[in-house]
Amino acid sequence: MRYLSHALLILSLSGVPIYVGCDRTVSHEQSSQTESDGTVKTKDSTVKVDSNGNTIKEDTKTTDKPAAGNP
Repeated sequence: MRYLSHALLILSLSGVPIYVGCDRTVSHEQSSQTESDGTVKTKDSTVKVDSNGNTIKEDTKTTDKPAAGNP
């Protein structure tokens, strides 16, 4: 029993959990454009590779309109 508990402890402290890993960012691009009325359009594109080797592309687009002024 003692050898089994020592083996489990050594495995848990070794590099085995590293294989689970996190997503790795391959590329990230962000651009913004301001219109004549003050509206700001932002595009964000990120490409990641997960721990299984799958490629994930995420695109986000946002539009921020300025608040109407007080009269």
